[in-house]
Amino acid sequence: MRKKLLNLFALVALGIGANAQISETLVKTEFTNALLKENFLNANEVNFSVSSQYTSAHNGVTHVYGNQTLNGVEVFNANVDIHFSKDGKVIGYHHNFIPNIAQKVNATKPKVGAIQAMQTALATEGMSATTLANKAPLAENSVLTWFEPTVSTEKIRVKAGYFAIADEVKLVWQLEFLNDETNDFWNKKVDAQTGLVIAQNNYTTFCNFEPKAETKSSSSFLFEDETAPLSLGKKATTGTYNVFPLPLESPNHGPRSLMTDIASANASPFGWHDTNGVVGPEFLITRGNNVWAKEDTLNNNGSTGGYSPNGGDSLIFDYPYSISAKPRANLNAAIVNLFYWNNILHDIFFNYGFDEKSGNYQQKNLSANGLGRDAVMADAQDGSGTSNANFSAPVDGISGRMQMYVWPTSGASTSNNTLGVSYPNSIKGVFYGPQSTSGPRLTPEGLKGKIVLLMDSVVGVTGTTTSNGCGLIANSSELAGNIVLIDRGGTCGTSSTANRNKIKAAQAAGAIAVIIAHNTNGLTPTAVTGTDAAITIPSIIIGYGTGVMIKTALQSDSVMAILFDSSAFNTAKVYDSDLDNGVMTHEYGHGISIRLTGGPANSSCLNNREQGGEGWSDFFALALTTRVWENPATVKKGIGTFVYDQDTTGLGIRQYRYSRSMTVNPLTYNSVKLNTEVHATGTVWCTVLYDLYLDMIDKYGFNPDWYAGNGGNNKMMQLVMDGLKLQPCSPGFLDARNAIILADSINNGGANKDLLWKGFARRGMGFYANQGSSASATDQVENFSLPPATGLNQIEESDNFRLYPNPALTEITVDVFGGAKITGIEIYDIEGKLVQQKLVQGNLPSTTLKLSEHPTGYYLVKITSNEGVAYKKLLIN
Repeated sequence: MRKKLLNLFALVALGIGANAQISETLVKTEFTNALLKENFLNANEVNFSVSSQYTSAHNGVTHVYGNQTLNGVEVFNANVDIHFSKDGKVIGYHHNFIPNIAQKVNATKPKVGAIQAMQTALATEGMSATTLANKAPLAENSVLTWFEPTVSTEKIRVKAGYFAIADEVKLVWQLEFLNDETNDFWNKKVDAQTGLVIAQNNYTTFCNFEPKAETKSSSSFLFEDETAPLSLGKKATTGTYNVFPLPLESPNHGPRSLMTDIASANASPFGWHDTNGVVGPEFLITRGNNVWAKEDTLNNNGSTGGYSPNGGDSLIFDYPYSISAKPRANLNAAIVNLFYWNNILHDIFFNYGFDEKSGNYQQKNLSANGLGRDAVMADAQDGSGTSNANFSAPVDGISGRMQMYVWPTSGASTSNNTLGVSYPNSIKGVFYGPQSTSGPRLTPEGLKGKIVLLMDSVVGVTGTTTSNGCGLIANSSELAGNIVLIDRGGTCGTSSTANRNKIKAAQAAGAIAVIIAHNTNGLTPTAVTGTDAAITIPSIIIGYGTGVMIKTALQSDSVMAILFDSSAFNTAKVYDSDLDNGVMTHEYGHGISIRLTGGPANSSCLNNREQGGEGWSDFFALALTTRVWENPATVKKGIGTFVYDQDTTGLGIRQYRYSRSMTVNPLTYNSVKLNTEVHATGTVWCTVLYDLYLDMIDKYGFNPDWYAGNGGNNKMMQLVMDGLKLQPCSPGFLDARNAIILADSINNGGANKDLLWKGFARRGMGFYANQGSSASATDQVENFSLPPATGLNQIEESDNFRLYPNPALTEITVDVFGGAKITGIEIYDIEGKLVQQKLVQGNLPSTTLKLSEHPTGYYLVKITSNEGVAYKKLLIN
């Protein structure tokens, strides 16, 4: 259970001197004191380590993040965050530390070694660690690191620690690795006693907007392997880019413009093509300190770098674009747009506190704070799938990865046929089947042949009826000169690696082409991805139903077919998400929210069920595509209307358009439990954020200057960014709400408290709403109440008192600090009725109040002292 010791309503001043160094020792001392006040069991024996610490420049708040430790070993899922004001006072913290942890540990020494754990974790993803078994790892700061490009194009990191699960604390190995084939960047926990994977978290966020979304793959590039840049004499320091610029959401929202001299002076002082912090670009292509934008149309995953447009010595990236052309014809323009927007997002959010020390994405950190060598690797028109986009956000120091896909309309998807059956007449027709990325491409003229079904040979078994192609082939001699049909799956699995091996086996038997038949009914077939120079024949994958049809026909007759590429004749539209700036901003937003929540060294804090990850990303997209002329009272905006083949007023990829109108968008807190799918959950969170965003614009106006403006849009963006830093690991909606309100009290002295509470309450996240567990998306209780006061700004919140226990059963204790003396306590029920009070005599700094027989529920406690009045919400069980 998460302990929320300090929040908006109870800010304990720990007495750290103004401008004093907030050392790790001091943080530990003050945190222990807080645990003692909380009556935390064996508080003096609790230890923790700081994983990251930084100070936000705009408000002076220092954020400290860490984990509980036992015998110097980290407990991976026991987190703490502590936040200090600029004068050295604690203004908020949360933890979910484990009391009496030493009594709950299952072991102190592993039975399973690091290599065995790595082999187990990799095997769960169809990956082999055979080549790593005899390879010595690099050991640094308790992390073992292996690197073998044939296994993964990112380093594999292994670390020993503890993991709390149920009522036990298990000794585990933590594995962090990238599966290049699926683009999943995994954090897996392997039990160090049993060797079983007991928990996992994916650093990659997939935005599967359509059911037919394909398997994704990753770009692959290590900056350690960086090649020397091309030098052509004197080069420009700033570039010129023909793009759909900020704030345009897509080609449907306005024309392209030539943008020049636009790198932010503080975020990218040496321009967008520099990587060494010295005047002059290192690259003339769409590559620099913040991002490397390149194509990956064949899903080569960057093994050869990927093509990037070259702007020449003048860095002029002006390429033709036609809205009616196929994505491939617009590739240069698309990559430039991808490069521009990644840089724009980097520079804008740098100014709102997503900078080097807080874990942003840069090859070189010019301030020497934080970890560099993690610029975004951005793949345009990625060939591993369609109708999708994703972003991988591992911990600081490992590159973020963005992959953007083409989005074929339904007509384009169904008419891109690759299989034509000419005989027998009973099944004659053309059928959909995406081509594999390995091997030669099919031609419009096609490749004709007879289809032969591969038959497996199993030792000691006669008359086998399987056709999986995972081992020996029973009818090898029949495959030569024919098109071979093989079933997907079997003992070798369903990965692209397994499918490529099947293709090579058929090729070795003399096949002229391969058809892989899907083994699961109802799923759209997805291309076999990855490259393999050994494959020299074309191949496709067809749906389950098509495969059954052909196999049934083969039982009584021959089947003649032609494999061909019909895409040249397809006039249906195919959209490119590299040109949908809203979708790109959404993806980049995942990289922000994941690194700011829980600190840059922890990418595992947004995996709980009630969390707003998709909502923050939608909010960033909505905010940065706001036009000056939009009217907050009437605006209705969809996300992804361009790639969804809709006009600018379309619904987009969400259930409702974003609007303050409850008719247009009726979502409230209770809507989460009605649809717990992650994008639906995020839509509810973005709905309230966008409401507040429009409310702030009503109050302060809109300023299109996203770098130095002071409009309501700028203020709300800052509150959202600071809220991400102030909220706990695994935050629920009310945790995130409280963090935003706390941010306003820090940044603006609470000037927008009324506005914020009204906005949250309007969508069911009011004062008496109950979050329940953030690990559940179905146990929340919505409430539309404001804090019970005539005017919210009349509440004087103090950072100088404490009320405990809370929840309470029979009594509460109130302590005040800083020389204040309690004069009275009042308790109000949910309707604002005074139900109990106590006058305190003797100028005491502490008092205990026996609770009357109040019904279970929420109450408001008013504490009056000689220094003023403060309020605290109390739950009586």
